[in-house]
Order: sequence, then structure tokens, then C-alpha cells
Amino acid sequence: MMPINGKTKIYGIIGHPIEHTLSPAMQNAAFMALGINGVYVPFEVKPDDLGKSIKSFLLTGVCGFNVTVPHKISCMKFLDKIDDSAKAIGAVNTVKIVNKKLFGFNTDGIGFLRSLKEDLKIDPKNKNIFVIGSGGASRAVVWTLAKAGAKSIVVVDKINQKALELASTCSFAGDVKSIDCGDNWASCVSGADILINASPIGMKDTDLSPIDIKLLHKRLVIFDLIYNKHTKLVKNAKAKGLKACGGFGMLLYQGVEAFEIWTGQKPPVAIMRNALISQFSLRGPRNVRWWA
Repeated sequence: MMPINGKTKIYGIIGHPIEHTLSPAMQNAAFMALGINGVYVPFEVKPDDLGKSIKSFLLTGVCGFNVTVPHKISCMKFLDKIDDSAKAIGAVNTVKIVNKKLFGFNTDGIGFLRSLKEDLKIDPKNKNIFVIGSGGASRAVVWTLAKAGAKSIVVVDKINQKALELASTCSFAGDVKSIDCGDNWASCVSGADILINASPIGMKDTDLSPIDIKLLHKRLVIFDLIYNKHTKLVKNAKAKGLKACGGFGMLLYQGVEAFEIWTGQKPPVAIMRNALISQFSLRGPRNVRWWA
């Protein structure tokens, strides 16, 4: 890391909890690689303190920050201007501060689509897609899939109303609908080409897969947004020989896009990827490809 001094530009990430974040590793590696006098740090921000925390960034000269759970939607009311895509998605994960004005963006969808195409070698155009979860990240994913020309999208969430609202937001794409959490998911999975887990199911070691392994058919591609471990869903998919990945690529590419928004410079993608891989290796067995 470059020496920190009075001219160092401060960036960061807000969330609750935040100790698990790997974003500082890749962003600080990028600053160093390009010789930018900047530093990226995590900020633990509880929901009740969100407004005060964002205001404090204006007072202390923070130049920009990422937003993670649970603030991607609630932060929007504190921003001065929101990018059209982020506004349509209804969630913000990147904020740039210029002349004490807060500008909101969403790079989650861009990161997801790039990972889907590069890591799993699949284009969502004309594909049938089943999505579990309808939070901030899911909003970006579903909206991006709709814009990319998905044939159909079905969303389910334990809070049925959230899934219904998300499907309604993306109805411009045509066949986008929700189902009640209590419904039988089997037909949705059997008709899907791509299955996406955008829910927290799988983050805990004790979590089971949200989908019974018997329902994972041979043409199904699995994308689990959880990035800090191999979830049961991904393990089951790989055991059946299916294409599957976690959220490593999405994490990387959304960070790449955020870096360019903040700095206006071309991000050093390979260096950012290697920095993340090093962090994953530190957190798990050396023989496990956490990013696969």
C-alpha cells in the first residue's frame, strides 16, 4: 500500500456486518498498481446510523464508497442524483462524491452479466431463468437479465410481496413473473436453463441447498451469488457435472466497474483478481478453488 498522507483520497464500503468483505484487497491493489494515492477501508454502519454516516463522509472528504447489505435500497434517499440504471433497478451499490454531492450507481448487474458470460460461457438471451431471492443484488440481476433479452424470468422470495414487486418492475421485458414461496418449485426448475441463487441461503455452514439435488437437470447452469464459500447448491451441481459458479466473478467485475467510476482510469483487472484470490486462499484450504 502507498504511504498515507494528507493528500490520500479515501474510499470505502458500508454494510452491516462488514468484517467479511474482500473488497479492500482488490481496490487497494488497484490503487497501488496505478500509483494512485488512495486507500479503501470498510465502515461498519448500522441501519439506524445510515443517514448520519453518509453525511459524515461529506464532512470528512471521502471520495466514494460501495454499499452492501442491508443498505443498497435504503441509501438511495440520501443521495443527490441516481444513475438511470440504478434508479430503474431500485438499488445502489456504488456512490461517487463530487463537490459534496452524492451520485449513485449500480455495478452489480454489470458484474453479474460479465461473470455469467466469461466464467460460465453462457448468454442469457432467449434463456429461461429461475431466480431465488429479491433483495438489492437480485434487483440488479433480474433487471440486467431482462435488459439482456431473457426469454422468461421467474422470481421467488420468502417474502412473496417483494418477489411480486421485483417482477412488476421488470415487466418491460415481457415474461417476468413471481411465484409464492409456498408453491412447488419443481416445474420452474425443470423449465429453466439458468438457476440463480440471490438469497442468503448457503452462507451458513449448516444451510442446505435451496434446490433438491434431484431437480438439477443436465442442461441447467447454476450461478450462486454467495462468493465466500462453495455452497451446497454449487457442490451439488458440480457433483452432477453441471456448469456452476459462486459469486467471485460478480464481486470482481462489479468492483472493477466501481473503480473506473471513481477514478476515471482503466482498472488493472488481473491484479484485482489476484488480490481477491490471495484473500480467498488465506480464508480456506490451499487446495480449494474458492473462485471456481
